[in-house]
Amino acid sequence: SGVKNDYLLAMWLVCYVYFLLRFLALPDKKNLAACSLALALALFTKGTAYLFAPALTFGLIFPLWRARGRALAVIAAFALSILAVNGPLYWRNYFFSGSILGYDSAQGDGVFRWRNEKPGPSAMVSNALRHVSEQLPARSEIWNRAVYQTVIHLHRWLGLNPSDPATTWPGVQYAPPRNSNHEANGNNKWHLLLFAFSGFALLRPGARRRNGLLCGVYAGILAAFLLFCAYLKWQPFMARLELPLFVLCAVAPAVLMERFRGPAAALVLSLFLLNNSRHFLFENWTRPLRGPQSV
Repeated sequence: SGVKNDYLLAMWLVCYVYFLLRFLALPDKKNLAACSLALALALFTKGTAYLFAPALTFGLIFPLWRARGRALAVIAAFALSILAVNGPLYWRNYFFSGSILGYDSAQGDGVFRWRNEKPGPSAMVSNALRHVSEQLPARSEIWNRAVYQTVIHLHRWLGLNPSDPATTWPGVQYAPPRNSNHEANGNNKWHLLLFAFSGFALLRPGARRRNGLLCGVYAGILAAFLLFCAYLKWQPFMARLELPLFVLCAVAPAVLMERFRGPAAALVLSLFLLNNSRHFLFENWTRPLRGPQSV
């Protein structure tokens, strides 16, 4: 409900994956054009698309490469659409900052840089542990403290600093997760658990052969998250930046749930998730729907 554009990016990435899958099933010009334009608009919307979109494509790269020898046509369509939509923005950014992607820090002075100072496996693992912990808070302080201590112990076991300045936003220290109702750092723990359970279902013997494209989307989401962790510094308000991935995470549980006989399981799950949204809807402290500060 705020002015952040993460949901808009989520929409364009969903469109991109949808039309990419359609192109794999029916490689015609319409699906390719829609897929290419969705990718270009995703890149135009938010910088995190430069991390998410390539990883999502990577998950489907093998079926895409086998799509009747049309890999070169796909690359050409992507390049043309990206330049048509983003070309003027690239030129303006280069004229303003010397880079087609703009400044690499919040104030343009190199102090509040977004990227990790020491990129690599250690930074990726540290950020992944902290990001996952930010999605697991509860209303119990005992639970939140236990999640925090687990992440601290894992960092010590791996020889890592949980508040390393090279991988942490300046002036911020890693702390126990908070069960916030604000969209900047509201958690998605139930969606994360559904995504994890669907991953176990896809790993069953024979399931990967029956769900090749679904496994590709799943792998693309995991790759996007790891690339996100490898490149960007951790900060306690990055849950909203992961929103497009959580929207895409709904694909695997939805497809697997659809295969249950009868709609009862899907109905119960939907009601549970709707009920879980009450606190975020009614008790968002910046724009609640009830109480004296109701919008």
